[in-house]
Amino acid sequence: MRRLLPALILAASCGGPRRIEQPAVVTLLGPEARLETWAAQAAEGVHLHPGGGLTCLMIPLMTPALPDREDPKARARADMFASVMEDFAVIAHGPSYGGPGRLTLALRRLDPGSPACDEALVVTVPSLEEGREERAFGTPDILAGYHRPSTATEAVLERGRVNVRRLGPGRWEFSIFLVLKPVDPGRPYDRLQAVTRVEAAARR
Repeated sequence: MRRLLPALILAASCGGPRRIEQPAVVTLLGPEARLETWAAQAAEGVHLHPGGGLTCLMIPLMTPALPDREDPKARARADMFASVMEDFAVIAHGPSYGGPGRLTLALRRLDPGSPACDEALVVTVPSLEEGREERAFGTPDILAGYHRPSTATEAVLERGRVNVRRLGPGRWEFSIFLVLKPVDPGRPYDRLQAVTRVEAAARR
């Protein structure tokens, strides 16, 4: 475990937003009406977390080199390391969204006095098929969560619509209308609506 510590520390600090590189105007309607500029980030085929971090990209980089990857014991060690990394990322950055075959958008509100993310909305839909430039998704295809702070899930999708248009390699336009319900019925609202239209790119 001692050999894992440097990688785990790097995972905790890796991927957190530092400035609004891709701004998104987000409208939230709940206990109050809010119109704010958040940071946008997209990812395809990898796990994205509310607080930052692309663990599917970090794990291969941090996994120790194995002399024989066909060896069952070597594969078991690599799988165990990947599982530990993913669990640590969830603790540090919140639950994972997306993964293979999924396109994910993370919208994060940044505290002006801190580089940390204190509020996030994450939406994931199936990836666009090869050769398809645009598609509208309904509720059955959408997974979404509202997080405040980023490591805690405050509300989850009830219904919504997401339209995705491919703008180029690794870049998309999202038009989103979501209705989310709080996980805790004691919240001061029974529904939260989120609306935005934003261009977002996968971070390289």
